[in-house]
Amino acid sequence: MLYNIHMLRNTFLITPELETPAAQTAISQEASELDANTVELPIDLFLEGDNIIVRTPVVAAGINDVSVSIVGDELTITKAGSLSSDSADEYYIKECYWDRLSRNVILPKPVDVERTRATLNDGVLTITLPLLHKPSSKVIRVK
Repeated sequence: MLYNIHMLRNTFLITPELETPAAQTAISQEASELDANTVELPIDLFLEGDNIIVRTPVVAAGINDVSVSIVGDELTITKAGSLSSDSADEYYIKECYWDRLSRNVILPKPVDVERTRATLNDGVLTITLPLLHKPSSKVIRVK
């Protein structure tokens, strides 16, 4: 099932979408926009309690510049380019990348997409993905 994460006041809310041809076309279109010039977004991915946490710097990006989606066990984060072409005649040092950044990562464990949340504070995107706990097994005595 496809899930899109929509933002509302610095918090991403997840809403399930049907796996319709239109939804698949939108995914394909976004994927085609991520061309070879797209730089990979650096992330930290770690386990904290019963949550997988993903943190990434998205400096100079607002909530409308960041897209997060979960399809199956794959998390995709995309940050739109924040600055247009530079007007500088000559750079002395150029280490910052200001164009489009993206990252796809396979999640190491199943997560509960319904309870997943993400926030953007001080240029850091933090995504909290609660682990999906499967019901434990139980032996039933026959009476």
